[in-house]
Amino acid sequence: MGSIAMITGATGGLGQEFVREVLKEKIDEIWAVARNEEKLGRLKEQFGDKLRPVRCDLSNADDLSALKALINAEKPDIRLLINNAGMGDMGESCGFSDDAVRDYV
Repeated sequence: MGSIAMITGATGGLGQEFVREVLKEKIDEIWAVARNEEKLGRLKEQFGDKLRPVRCDLSNADDLSALKALINAEKPDIRLLINNAGMGDMGESCGFSDDAVRDYV
């Protein structure tokens, strides 16, 4: 396996732009990580064989464990990580409980 870029939140607006830019780099494969399988399929159609869709909701413990298992099994040479997954809400970060952040959908 060659060099890998992993992009979380890959199906959103910024995520797609990150994919587009990383395709210009000397990376063998892009692991596009996102929750929505349908959007991941469209992303794959748009950007081609260099893109590997990885369906994972990073706020879900089971999904996160599955992603960790995939990484441990394949031991990819991850050269670039773009952690673009997230949530949006207004307020001071100290005002959000861990449960509120974890349960945000």
